[in-house]
Amino acid sequence: MQAKELSFLKVDGRMIVNEKGQEVLLGGFNLGNWLLLEPWMLGFNIFDEIQSGKDIFDMFEKRFGEAKAKELYRTYVDNYVTEQDIKYLAGLGINFVRIPFWYRALFDKKYSEKELFYLDKLIKWCKKYKIYVLIDLHGAPGGQSQDSPILGERSDNRLWDNKENIQKTVTIWQTIAKKYKNEKTVIGYDLLNEAMGAPSIHDLMDIYDLLYKAIRKIDTRHIIFIEDALKGVYRLPQPEERGWDNVCYSFHFYPTFGQPDNMDRVKEASEIVLPSLRAAQEQLNVPFHIGEFNSMTMTKGGVEFLRWYMRIFMDYGWSWNIWNYKRINDDEEDMWGLTGRMDDWVVPDIRKASFEEIKRVFKGFNSKSLKKNVIYEAMLKDFFKELKKAKISKKSKNIVCVPLNGFILRERAGEGIRIEWGKKKVNYGFWNEGDVALWKIKIDKKGVYKIIMDGGTGSDQAKVSLLIGHYKYNQVTIDKTLGGWQGYKKIELGNIQLDKGTHVLKIRGEYPESGVINLRSLELAYLGDRETETLDPVLEDRIVLTPLDLYELKREKSLCVEWQNNPPNIGYLSGGESFSFKIDLPASSDYDIKFDFATPNPNSKFKIIVNEKIVNQVGLPFTGAWDKYTIINGGKAFFQKGENIITFEAVSDHPENTGNLRHVFLEKK
Repeated sequence: MQAKELSFLKVDGRMIVNEKGQEVLLGGFNLGNWLLLEPWMLGFNIFDEIQSGKDIFDMFEKRFGEAKAKELYRTYVDNYVTEQDIKYLAGLGINFVRIPFWYRALFDKKYSEKELFYLDKLIKWCKKYKIYVLIDLHGAPGGQSQDSPILGERSDNRLWDNKENIQKTVTIWQTIAKKYKNEKTVIGYDLLNEAMGAPSIHDLMDIYDLLYKAIRKIDTRHIIFIEDALKGVYRLPQPEERGWDNVCYSFHFYPTFGQPDNMDRVKEASEIVLPSLRAAQEQLNVPFHIGEFNSMTMTKGGVEFLRWYMRIFMDYGWSWNIWNYKRINDDEEDMWGLTGRMDDWVVPDIRKASFEEIKRVFKGFNSKSLKKNVIYEAMLKDFFKELKKAKISKKSKNIVCVPLNGFILRERAGEGIRIEWGKKKVNYGFWNEGDVALWKIKIDKKGVYKIIMDGGTGSDQAKVSLLIGHYKYNQVTIDKTLGGWQGYKKIELGNIQLDKGTHVLKIRGEYPESGVINLRSLELAYLGDRETETLDPVLEDRIVLTPLDLYELKREKSLCVEWQNNPPNIGYLSGGESFSFKIDLPASSDYDIKFDFATPNPNSKFKIIVNEKIVNQVGLPFTGAWDKYTIINGGKAFFQKGENIITFEAVSDHPENTGNLRHVFLEKK
C-alpha cells in the first residue's frame, strides 16, 4: 500500500486520488492517548478525581509544582509515541495514521515547548517512512460534547454557544493550515471529533461551514474531513449545498458495542448496514472514511472482525483508522491496542506516588518496553502482504456489475436481500419477493447489449425479473444449478437496446417460496449498433419509487434519506420541506398515488404536486411509531406523456417530525 513518494491527495468523486489521478487506498491506526490523554487507556480512570487528561496534570502541578508537572507531561509524550513506532507501523504495510489532539497539547505553553511542536515531530517521522497524516481536533476549546474523557479536559459542551471558544477553534485550524498547506505528508484536516454535543444538525453544519471557510482562505489543496458526529453520515448535506469542495465524509463504526460476544452482529452489519451506507455514498458522491473502529475484545470478533472489515473497507475504497495503536494493560482479551501489554500491570496510585516513580512509569510506556498482541500483529502483516500481492483483475471489455458497485432495496424491513461476504466472490443472497439488486450503469455506446447473469440456486423454480428503470424486459425461471446455492453458472437474460447515457439496471426477486438466487455479477456485452432481436420494454402497471429514484430534496432544516434503514426512508421532514421524483412515461394516463408512511405524530399533511399543479392535500394519520408503516392513498392525478415531476411537500407543525416515507406507488387506472 505504501507509495515510493508521497503525493498531494485529493477527492475525485467517491475516490481519494494522487496527483496522477490514481486511486489511493488508505488504512492504518489512530495514535490516540498521545496528544490527548484518555485516562481509561492507562487504567487511571479508577480514581474518582480523574475524569480527563488535564485532571492528571493538574494533580501533578498541585503536588509537585508547574515545572515538574511539565517534566512529567513531556516524559509521557516523548515516550508514548516515538519515531520507532512510526518505523514499525510502516514495516507492517500501514500508510495512514490519524492524530487526535487536545488543543492545549499543541497551543498551550504549559504543555507544548512551542506551538505545534509535537505535531511537527510526528509529521517529520511520517514523511520519512511514507505514511500519510490526518490531523484530528479531538478536544476543542470549550468542548464539543460533555464526554470529558475523550476531550482532554472536563467539559460543559461550551463550544457551541461561546463566541470566544468558536474563534479559538477557527484560529487553531487557520494556524495549522498556514503551517502545513504545502506539506504532502498531511492528507487533510478532521474538523471535530464526535461533536455529538451539537444542539442540532443545523448548529453542527454551521460550525463545519465556518471552519471549512476559514481553512479554505488559506489552504485550498488539502482534503477536509467532516464527521457525522454520531448522528448518521446520511444526515450530512450534499457538499454542493454548502459550496464545499475536496471533502471526505467520516464516521465511526462499532457494530459490536453492547452486542453479544460473537461474529453474528459483525456479519449482519457488513451484509446490511454497510451496503446501505454505500447507497448513501452514491447519493452524496464523496469518499467515505471510517475514523474509528474496533472489535474491542478477542471474544467480540478479535482479529477476525478487524480483518473482515479492513477487507470490506478496502473493497469499497473507504479509508480507515483502527482505534487504537496502543493501550496500556495486561489483559490478553483486550483489542484496544496492538501494543501496550505489560505483565501483571498494576495501575500506580498517581495521587500518592513520588515524582520519580511516576516518571519511571511514564518512561515505561515506550514501546520498546511493551509487548505486542502477536496474533494481531501477524494478522496485519499477512493482510498487507496479501493486499500487496493481490492480482489486479484484467479489465473486461464488458460492463460488469458486482455487489461492490451495486445497491440493494428490500421490499420490507427486517429480512431479505443482503451481501454475503467471505466467499471467493461476494454475492447477493437471502432474497424475498420484491427485493431488488440494482446498478447505475453508464453506457458510452448506443446499441444492443446482451445481459448475462452469474448465479447459483438451490431452488427448483427460482424466478427473477430484469428491469431498466421502471420498464420490465424479461422474467426468467432458473432450475436448480449443479452444486446448488454455490453452483454458479452463466444465465442469459436477453438482449436489450440501450441509448448512450446513465441507466438503472435492476434484478428483482419473484415468488421465492424456496429461495431465489445467489447472484455474483451481471455483465453487459456490447453486440453492436445493428439490427438484432431485442427484448421489448413494458412499463409496469405499478411503478415503485424509492429514495434511490429521488430527483430533488429541498432541505431547509434536516430533511434527509435514512440510508441506515433498509428499506431506506425519507425522514426528518419539517413543514415546507419537499422532495421530488422525475419519471418518463410512454403515454398519458391517470394514476392512483399511494405511499408507504409512518409517524407517531398526528395532524400533518402532504401537498402532492404533479408538474407544478397541486393535485391533493392529504392527511398523514398517526401510525403508532416511526417504523410502523401503513399505505396511504394520495388520490388520483393525470400524468402526461414524457417527463413528469411529482413532489411531496410537508405541511406540519412538528419540527423535523412529520414522519417517514419509504415508497411511492403509482398505480395505473
